[in-house]
Amino acid sequence: MKGAAGLALEDIAPPPPPRRGLRPPRARAADEDTVAEPETCGSPRGLRIPAPDLRRDWANLPSELLEEIAGRLLTIDILEYLRFRSACKPWRKCTDDPSLLGSGLDPRFRPHNWIAVPHCASPSLRCLINIRTGARAEVDRPALSTHRCFGIVDGLLVLCDEATGCAVRLLNPLTGAVAYSPAITDVRDTRPTPSATVKALAASRRPLTKEEIRAIIMTTPKVQVPADPSVINGAAIDDSTSPPTLVLALRRQVRRIICAKPGDQHWVAVHFGEQQEPFFNADGEIVFHTLLSFRRHCYVATCRGDVMRVDLRKPRMVYLYREMALSSETSAYSYLVRSQDHRMLMVRHLSHIDLTQDCYQRSEIFTSQDGVHSCMEVLEVDVVGRRLIPLNGIGKYAAFIGQTYSIILPSDKFSELAPNAVYLNFFRQEWCHFGIYHFKDRRISLPREFTQGAHRNLSPCACHWELADYLIHDIERW
Repeated sequence: MKGAAGLALEDIAPPPPPRRGLRPPRARAADEDTVAEPETCGSPRGLRIPAPDLRRDWANLPSELLEEIAGRLLTIDILEYLRFRSACKPWRKCTDDPSLLGSGLDPRFRPHNWIAVPHCASPSLRCLINIRTGARAEVDRPALSTHRCFGIVDGLLVLCDEATGCAVRLLNPLTGAVAYSPAITDVRDTRPTPSATVKALAASRRPLTKEEIRAIIMTTPKVQVPADPSVINGAAIDDSTSPPTLVLALRRQVRRIICAKPGDQHWVAVHFGEQQEPFFNADGEIVFHTLLSFRRHCYVATCRGDVMRVDLRKPRMVYLYREMALSSETSAYSYLVRSQDHRMLMVRHLSHIDLTQDCYQRSEIFTSQDGVHSCMEVLEVDVVGRRLIPLNGIGKYAAFIGQTYSIILPSDKFSELAPNAVYLNFFRQEWCHFGIYHFKDRRISLPREFTQGAHRNLSPCACHWELADYLIHDIERW
């Protein structure tokens, strides 16, 4: 048989069979040192060339990518951001240093989910606890050995140094950043002064000199605040201003709310504004119980459950909600606390309830050891709707309520805590004769006992105290 080319098919020799023991060459993987190149015309058979180096240069990633990663880590936790910056020097150069920016008040770098517990090994040592995850870390901050701590706000420690005239500092325990504020003994009232000098300067309508500005400051009425930092009992940060404003609650004989920005020369006393408490307002005082930062503003709750916002444009108090349902015989203590799903809650403890006047069912009432009709309720503060929404408890969480601050922790991360329960601060436990209220069955637990007034003579620490014991002392300081 002939093919089209005139050749017999049988004349074409078949290919020789492969030699035994030999295999055709295989192409190496891309991550090996060499790759097989197909034969090309004019090139030697089996030519091999080096593979490109595919190892990642992690230290020199694009700056845009590093900023994106750092930003996402900040949304998780400030500690993750700090770990990212500590990986290598190029990564630190491409990201912001939280110890330098924003005078220590930059909201991006605040340890929102952390609390700092003292450690008896050193006055400058703190055990940091993440209230969401239960994670722990230790830091050593020398400033803690020379300053006293009077509370915590957004994870920042409120410090005061009696040696420098009670000047206030905010310390970020994770980054070491510090924000400086004036001494609490220099508080100016918001009332206008009748000084003739000020009237003449205002009528001139010209830029004021430094000497004239100083004269205005000196004629502004001063609020008498003792040189005792223990009058500080509560703090909040208002992020609606630039830079953010620190707001402090002064108690005891002062009963004032004061505010200042970093670098201010003095504090300004917040005016009582819309509040109508003639017995206290006549002396410029404000009736309040707890102070809380929430969604860039500061809010105040009275004992009865009125909610007010600190309006820093004046500054003055503005009502958000007024409690009108309680009878005059009912004793109430209301505490604002931020939930871990970013809601503002009010935990309110009522005692000496008059069932004939107060709108409470017997099923909502529990009786304390001394036979007093009481009630524990939790309400969501609807800022937009200007109302309180009753809730059926707080689920898996445990709430610690106090005047200095209030806090909520998950019981699944802190197994020693009771879920769906409210822990009273130590002073309220002594007064009410119970320590924990359980929403599920309206059961109360006995107050925590400490021998020989240990709460007054000892400083709670992380190494000898359980977390619950520490918190019930720290959330309300006298």
